[in-house]
Amino acid sequence: MWRNQQSVRARRSTPASDPWVCQRCGSQAVEVVSWVEANSDSTTECYGSFGELDTTWCGECNDHTGIELRSERRVRLARA
Repeated sequence: MWRNQQSVRARRSTPASDPWVCQRCGSQAVEVVSWVEANSDSTTECYGSFGELDTTWCGECNDHTGIELRSERRVRLARA
């Protein structure tokens, strides 16, 4: 299990110019699996890694995909 509470909260306050995107299609319609406190609805931690297929989801691909920062995707695609 990978605790990422600080990273997720930090990303919420960063500029929207570098959002999390799908590794496959580049869409911003992405989700991650996380634990949520039942009585407060606050996220306590993410489960897994953003690069793992079983803990991320793309609403455009309608499939489990990895996610990455848009800037990281640009670098990766430029190297390909």
